[in-house]
Amino acid sequence: QTTYFYDLSYTSTGQIIDWYWDFDDPASGANNNSTQQNPFHLFSTAGVYNVMLIVTNTTLCQDTLFRQVVINDPPQANYSYGNVCLNDTAVFYDMTTLASAPIAAWIWDFGDGTSLSYGTYRDSVTHVFTSSGTYLVTLTVVDSNRCIDHITKAVVAHPLPVPLFDYSQICENNPTHFTDLSSGSGSSIISWSWDFGDPASGAMNYSTLQHPLHQFTSSGIYQVTLTIVNGRGCTNTITMPVEIVPGPVAAFEADSVCIGTPTNFVDLSSVINDTITNWFWDFGDGFNSIAQNPSHAYTTPGTYFVTLTVNTANGCMDNFTKAMDVHDLPVADFDYAEPNCAGDSTYFTDLSYSIGVSIINSWYWDLGDGN
Repeated sequence: QTTYFYDLSYTSTGQIIDWYWDFDDPASGANNNSTQQNPFHLFSTAGVYNVMLIVTNTTLCQDTLFRQVVINDPPQANYSYGNVCLNDTAVFYDMTTLASAPIAAWIWDFGDGTSLSYGTYRDSVTHVFTSSGTYLVTLTVVDSNRCIDHITKAVVAHPLPVPLFDYSQICENNPTHFTDLSSGSGSSIISWSWDFGDPASGAMNYSTLQHPLHQFTSSGIYQVTLTIVNGRGCTNTITMPVEIVPGPVAAFEADSVCIGTPTNFVDLSSVINDTITNWFWDFGDGFNSIAQNPSHAYTTPGTYFVTLTVNTANGCMDNFTKAMDVHDLPVADFDYAEPNCAGDSTYFTDLSYSIGVSIINSWYWDLGDGN
C-alpha cells in the first residue's frame, strides 16, 4: 500500500531548492530514493524504517532529518458467496484476514448501483439482484491504522428456472397424470417437489417425481404447487388450480342366470355433469360386449365375476364387479300308474330333480287334452 510523504521543511534564508529522500528500503531498488518535495513510496514489507530527508536552500545550506516510519501489514480483504439467483437473497461471507490492527470499516459495492457500509463486524451480508447478469462485487476494508485493502470478484446472478406443468385425466376416483414442462434456464433441473393441495390423501399428497400421478380424494378445485431447483441451486415455484370433476359410478343388475338361457344385463351406471359414452362388459367366461344392456348365455354352471367398465366424454372411468351364480337347469321327468281306463283317474308321479343347491318350487302340467 502506498505511503505518502508531505514536506514540512522551512528556511529563514532564501528558499529550499532541493529535497533528497532515502526511505531505508533497499529492497525497493531505485525507488528507495526520491528528489520530489512530496513523494510517495510503496514499502516492500511491513516494519520500522528510518526515513531520511535532506533539504538544501538557495545558500546551499543543508539540514538532515531522520524519522521512524512504522509500516503495518494491511488486512487482506476476501469474501465468499453461495448460490446467486435472480430475485433471491444472495449471502456474502466476510473472509477478511486481519493483520496488525482490527478492521474499523467495511464497504461493499455490489456492482448494481447499490452499496453497504458499516463499522461493526458482521460475518455475512445479503443482497438481492433484480436483474440477471454478471456483477463486479467489491469488498473494501479499512483497519484502525487506516490501512486499506479491497477485492473484486465477478458474481453471476443466474436467471431462475421457469416452472410449468400440464395434467390430464381430471376425474374423481381416477389417477390424474401430471407432466412437467419446466425450463432450467440454461441449467438442468435436478429436483421436483409437488404439493397436490390434497392433505386428505396423507403422504400421497406429495411427490418428488418429475411426472407423477395423483388420485384426488374427492371432486373439487385443488391448488397444485410445483417447486423446481436447477443445477445452479436456483429455485422457483408455480401454483395452478386443478379442477377434479365427479366421475361415473358403474352399476348393473341381471335377471336369473341359468345355463343355456340368455341372461339380461341392465346398465344402472350414472354420472354428474358428464355423459357415459362407452360400456365394456367382461362376463367372466372369456366373452365380452360393448352394448349398454347386453344379454349373454352361459354354457357351464358356476360362479362368474362380471365386470362393467364405463367411460365418459371427459375421459373418466369406473368399473363395478359382481359375482353371478350360473345354475344347472332342473331335469323334468314323471311316471304314471296303469291301467289307464277312460273315465277313470290316471295317477301321475313327478320324478323331476334339480342339480346343485336349487330346489324345484313350481310345476306346470299339460295333459295333452286341453287340461
